[in-house]
Amino acid sequence: MIPFLPDPDTPPEEWKKTQVFIHSVDQAMMGTDIPDIEVVIQFGLPQSLEIYTQRAGRAGCTTTLRARAIMLVPKSAYVRINKKKRKKGKATVQEPESEVEMEILAGESFSELQTGVEDGYVPPPPAVLSEIQDDIQDGKEWKMKVEPSLRRYIMANGGSCRRQILNVYFNNPPQTSRVDDEFEARKNHEQRRSRRGRTQRERTEERKKKQREAERLEVERSRKEKEREREREQASNRQLAVQQRVVSEQRHLAHEEAKRKKENAAAAEYLRKISNPKRRGRKPKPPPGLERYIAEMNLPNPDTPGPVASSSISAMTSPSMSTLVFPSLISPEINSSAPIPTPSRIPFSPRRDRNIIYVQTIDGITLIQLVPDRILHLHFHV
Repeated sequence: MIPFLPDPDTPPEEWKKTQVFIHSVDQAMMGTDIPDIEVVIQFGLPQSLEIYTQRAGRAGCTTTLRARAIMLVPKSAYVRINKKKRKKGKATVQEPESEVEMEILAGESFSELQTGVEDGYVPPPPAVLSEIQDDIQDGKEWKMKVEPSLRRYIMANGGSCRRQILNVYFNNPPQTSRVDDEFEARKNHEQRRSRRGRTQRERTEERKKKQREAERLEVERSRKEKEREREREQASNRQLAVQQRVVSEQRHLAHEEAKRKKENAAAAEYLRKISNPKRRGRKPKPPPGLERYIAEMNLPNPDTPGPVASSSISAMTSPSMSTLVFPSLISPEINSSAPIPTPSRIPFSPRRDRNIIYVQTIDGITLIQLVPDRILHLHFHV
């Protein structure tokens, strides 16, 4: 007898319920009466179903105890292999010498093997006949030789009740329906639990599938939202860049306009100073934008020799007459140019103040006072 140690997770207050594990053989257990055996474990297959029934019956000897019998069947008992080819030759059968040897060879009790032959052919048991038919049909045999009734017992996995197999084996009288009802109830319970477990797995898989689909949709929605946010940001940046460019252009135009007005004021002041006949001292420096202001205002350039008034007033030196000719200054009634005596090819620079043009030369100053469409006075000093 070996003390059975409790599970480490068992609370200490439960340790006093000590269990005992008994390892024994049939000879050691003969004549013993232990009423509180809960579990019987059979290691390997016994020789017959009768021997296993005797061993399993040692558990649950009292009506208040619910016991179990467990058989550990080797894997080779469920394996079928191809039949071995038998060598040709004469078959010899050795007669058994005792009843015990006969029982071991047959797997049945000797009393069950004694049959009469007066009535003729005696058919084999149904289990043996079924096994023989299976071997003939598929051409295979069981790898491990097992007594037929015991094989039916270990092969009954939910297809039939093992108690019914025992009743047929021991030729027991019919029992009440309680055992069969319990078997059917247990069988139905196992089936319902299997279906419930399968349904639970299906629901779990369906829930996981829906969760994965929801996660995929959430990722897709987040990706699309990020794309839309990026597009809105790009559009906002483009609009902001356009606005900044417009504001920059407006500032540039305003700056250019202010600069142009300032240059125009400086150019007007410069022309006023150099056109004053009472001016003394050094000639002032021309301001920037003077040429643009003269072109916009259609004024003669005081620093450029040539035309004295505008594009319609020209002054040129006649190579033959050595005179200055002002074609457009002649009155419309006069159809010929008025020759004005002047030194030959003397450079000059025009000045204009309202309707008076000053032509300053090296040798003197020529004053031309104008009125609309005709020459009012002409003075020439050398």
